[in-house]
Amino acid sequence: MVRDIFSNRVSFLACLIIAVMGLMIFTSFSILRNNLTLSQESIYREQNFADGFMETLFPDSEGLVNDVVFTLEGEALFDQIKQNLE
Repeated sequence: MVRDIFSNRVSFLACLIIAVMGLMIFTSFSILRNNLTLSQESIYREQNFADGFMETLFPDSEGLVNDVVFTLEGEALFDQIKQNLE
């Protein structure tokens, strides 16, 4: 086996380089995914990014339906919805 490797050094080296490059690419993408997830979570936490959005439909004075997007938080959102339903 060692004799075969020495007789085909260039082919063996090319295969070895391709295998090492594949491992490096896999490892870098794995690390990249973890870092992007951590960055997203920290930015959302630091900027108090909304956990979700709510879209409601209610008729206006002319009987037409307007799309309204509320970005209020907590109880203020529910109070606003109650007012619109009354």
